[in-house]
Amino acid sequence: MVFYDDDEVPESRPMFLFDWQLDNVQTFVAAANRVNATRLPSWLKRRPPDMTARSFTEELFEAVETHAGGRLGHVMLGPNTLQQLGAIMAALASLQADSFLQAAAKEAFPQAFCAEYLAVTYCFDTRGNRGERMRFPTLYDRDGQPLRSLFM
Repeated sequence: MVFYDDDEVPESRPMFLFDWQLDNVQTFVAAANRVNATRLPSWLKRRPPDMTARSFTEELFEAVETHAGGRLGHVMLGPNTLQQLGAIMAALASLQADSFLQAAAKEAFPQAFCAEYLAVTYCFDTRGNRGERMRFPTLYDRDGQPLRSLFM
């Protein structure tokens, strides 16, 4: 775990925060453990039916962390350059579009346009004084159908 002193985080290096919605993560993981998947994400180490909420969030965070400037537990990435912040957003969008994660989301949250996010994400531009909620665009499958949003 890395901790940052206020003097070490310049204001021009944004931090990226995950506010995990633990009830939703647990519901999602229970569904993921039931999904019959032929192709699992390569970053997923603990496979169904043995996934836990903790293993899932940790492994997802590790997959995204490779794009960041640092890490604090499994809730914050940074300090980041603007390029790293963009790469984090792109990585989350890519993960969100994964067929296994989408199948688990459909199983866990059957309503097409529900607001059951796994994490609400924020960007802190100035040492955590004020966070700005991130917004991810709606993604679509090949047939033009909207994908389930896992992150906000």
